[in-house]
Amino acid sequence: MEVIFDTGIWARIGAEEIIDELKSALEDGDYLIVLPPSVLLEVLRTPRADYRDRDVKAMISSGGRRLASEAELCSNEFVNAVRRYRPQWQRKKTDYATVNKFHQFWTEGIWTLAAEDSDEAHRRAGTMLASAPQIVENQRRNRQEILAHNFSGNTSI
Repeated sequence: MEVIFDTGIWARIGAEEIIDELKSALEDGDYLIVLPPSVLLEVLRTPRADYRDRDVKAMISSGGRRLASEAELCSNEFVNAVRRYRPQWQRKKTDYATVNKFHQFWTEGIWTLAAEDSDEAHRRAGTMLASAPQIVENQRRNRQEILAHNFSGNTSI
């Protein structure tokens, strides 16, 4: 069975330095820790570097399985639905290099940065949060453009 801990649990695990005991208890119960990048990002927003470093260390040393980003998982579901129900919407060639680059970043790159330089990871996490309103506005514009097109014969999207 898989378990996901929120930032409060990771803070407690880090503060009490009980990761080895936790790992042992989870193994006895046949549990696996899974680590969504969204929880890491929340930990990275912790202003105090010593707390942030402690919690990141606990997460990484847990040996948990790092998940793909929620955005990747949702987009995969959408792409699979398009394949089944609207194959004419598919691109002729998938840009696997870009897909793999983002997957690699969220399952390895952000974790490495957090372990090696949590101050830089903290800065980047804050930048991501600050750009959220612009992202939402871009998504609104994209949606309006898509709705304005008639997809019945359009395969350029």
